[in-house]
Amino acid sequence: MAKVIPFANEDIDSLLRRFKKKVEDEGILIDVQRHAYFEKPSIIRRRDKEYNTRRCIKERRKNER
Repeated sequence: MAKVIPFANEDIDSLLRRFKKKVEDEGILIDVQRHAYFEKPSIIRRRDKEYNTRRCIKERRKNER
C-alpha cells in the first residue's frame, strides 16, 4: 500500500504527484491491470520471457559502452 505523508505547507498538487510516482514505482497499477482479466499461464510465461529478453539486450548495450 502506497502512503504519502504530507510535508508542512505542502500543496495538494505536489502531494498527489508524489503519490502517483510512488504508486508507479511500486508497480501497483501494472498489478491491477494484470488482474483485471484472466490470462492463461502460457501467455504469462511468454510475456515474462519477452520482458527478460528486452532487459538482457538493454544490459548488453549498457555494458558495451
